[in-house]
Amino acid sequence: MTPQAVSPDHRLDEADPVLPSWPPLARYDIECVIATSPLAVVYRACDRASQQVVALKEYLPTALATRTPSGRVAPRGRREAQHFERGRQAFVAEAQVLARVDHAALLRVLAVLDENGTVYRVMRFSPGPSLLAHRQALGAAPSPQDFKQWLDGLLDALAALHHQGCTHGAVLPGNILLRHGDGPLLLDFCAVQQVIADAHPVVTAADDLHALAQCLHYSISGALPQGPDGPFKPLAEAWQAAGGALPIADKLAKVFAAIDACLVAAPANRPTSVAMLRNWLAQGGPAKPALLAETPMVAAAAGLQVAPDAAADVVRSPAPMPNTAAANDPGQQAAPALATALDDLPPATDAGQPEPLDLLASKAQLLPAPAPATVAPPSVAPGSVASASVASA
Repeated sequence: MTPQAVSPDHRLDEADPVLPSWPPLARYDIECVIATSPLAVVYRACDRASQQVVALKEYLPTALATRTPSGRVAPRGRREAQHFERGRQAFVAEAQVLARVDHAALLRVLAVLDENGTVYRVMRFSPGPSLLAHRQALGAAPSPQDFKQWLDGLLDALAALHHQGCTHGAVLPGNILLRHGDGPLLLDFCAVQQVIADAHPVVTAADDLHALAQCLHYSISGALPQGPDGPFKPLAEAWQAAGGALPIADKLAKVFAAIDACLVAAPANRPTSVAMLRNWLAQGGPAKPALLAETPMVAAAAGLQVAPDAAADVVRSPAPMPNTAAANDPGQQAAPALATALDDLPPATDAGQPEPLDLLASKAQLLPAPAPATVAPPSVAPGSVASASVASA
């Protein structure tokens, strides 16, 4: 699902699948289209009451629905209507999870609106390039300071998400926004796309961490992996090849070794929690360095012998990371409508794995939106499905 950026001077007319300029949308004035994808359209908009610039994400799966001349979104047929509604539910469930997990490196959802036959997320406007685009433009390894900021921010974001009993499932270079001075921002999950496609892959915390390691490897090497298991060049070697600052500090060398260890072929030997990975980052990898032998290129660099049957341990791996830049463009995806009560979301437990978000979406119920928190959100125009309490910017 490749999103496409649209020029700020893009004109909104009736021939476009995007929202025409003439129908009003609650209290927001749409200024331009930021990006489009087969699942959603993202607009830059302004709150007429507060004059705050926000991002509006409209659920519009073009394979299932179309925009009528009046500006409303309507399913293409009865069969499509069922999938469209399931997507609406996942869209709202995902938005409410993001509203519940308060972290600077995760999207902040201010409200969810039900208008024009579809739903919209109102989000903070956060300009910046994706990690994919930034690395392509940079053409070299990032500075150690930038690399550490990305690692710390994204790892903390996953920790906050996992603590709430959810996994992300779409940690990709094109799904990470780099904000100048504010660190990285991890964008949408993959729940909506999975629900519409009737796919139910089991995504674990270990899968998220493995995907994060791939993103960090890409940030240095500039090379997208051929598949979920690489092969991956040792990071210290990739750092030097990409013109990274030398000599490599001891602390950074430990970080590289830990990330290399996250990329071993056997999923059973990868870190299963953020806490475990943090220990690895501090000590330069797992307690048993022999695990590195499962990745041949890493093993050769470390002088270790390759385990002959490393690939025999067949455990579900995350979906292969796309090997083209287009497939990793900023992930703008959309979906559903029925509000999921936040109190019904399962709490995280120390013993179990976080629950994949697509399973949470399937639990969406016809329940009222959660009661306002102590800090009330900005007032939402009539017709909103749900609103989330947020701290002032």
